[in-house]
Amino acid sequence: MDLEVDKQDGSRRRKNTWTKVRDHFPKEINEAEPIIRFIVDFVHEWDDNGVPITIIDLCSGFGISSMALAEILPPERVGRIWMVDKLWPHDPTNPSEGNLSTKHLSGRSYPIPLKYRKTDIKAGRELRQIHKYVLEAAPGPVILMGIHLCKSLAVRAIQLCQSSQKIVAFCLKPCCLPGRKMAFKPKIPIVWEFKNGYSFGPRDLYREEQQCEEKD
Repeated sequence: MDLEVDKQDGSRRRKNTWTKVRDHFPKEINEAEPIIRFIVDFVHEWDDNGVPITIIDLCSGFGISSMALAEILPPERVGRIWMVDKLWPHDPTNPSEGNLSTKHLSGRSYPIPLKYRKTDIKAGRELRQIHKYVLEAAPGPVILMGIHLCKSLAVRAIQLCQSSQKIVAFCLKPCCLPGRKMAFKPKIPIVWEFKNGYSFGPRDLYREEQQCEEKD
């Protein structure tokens, strides 16, 4: 996938932020490329009936994947991209220490509007707010994406996906799954349960490996 990046801003006050984005961009795009490619193909093939798609990028970080999608997707088919992360500031004019900077999002116009929302999706109340104020408030279909969602973050993403029929595509790339040792403890430490009755625990993840060891 070829992607030309033009930061359109050489101001000194944004230099540090753009340096961080530039340094992480190749690695992030390389890891996100399968999901980006899927979304591009899906959007082009989707029969939208004139209603724009909304994309929600969970645990977006700086929003590099969203920035790429905003440049390469057709604006007439995608109305908005939401970047959701707990490190976005409540007030971009007065960011506190540890918050993500928003300087790379200001001073330029993206073909598709990029919006950010400070949300910790591990918190049930905040996840419900995303469902109400972002997902259900979308004017049309929604694509939900989550890249590098560790442990329970991936589970929260699945729960959000199951909460609405507006979601027409769900792209999930989890990481940091439960360790192998957790599968062989006498008491299962974690079992994830979903609304459809399906449950998933560490032993399910390593079941095939355990069966092979028992045969040996």
